[in-house]
Amino acid sequence: MKKAKIIAVIVISAIILFMPIPMRYKDGGTLTLTSLTYKVIFWNEINIENAKKGIDIYIFPFNFFSLDYYKAK
Repeated sequence: MKKAKIIAVIVISAIILFMPIPMRYKDGGTLTLTSLTYKVIFWNEINIENAKKGIDIYIFPFNFFSLDYYKAK
């Protein structure tokens, strides 16, 4: 019984740490998937000067910045 509780706590913790929260921006369709341990940005900007497409992946502790911070890089 004790082993089952430990496994349940580990599974719930893993779900909380790795479950992404999607956020879509109105700059052409940029999508971010953010969790407590990582951030994945699918770039799709429509800007004549700075058209940006691609994928960026950031791991903890660099995943808590705003999208403007990542655009400046």
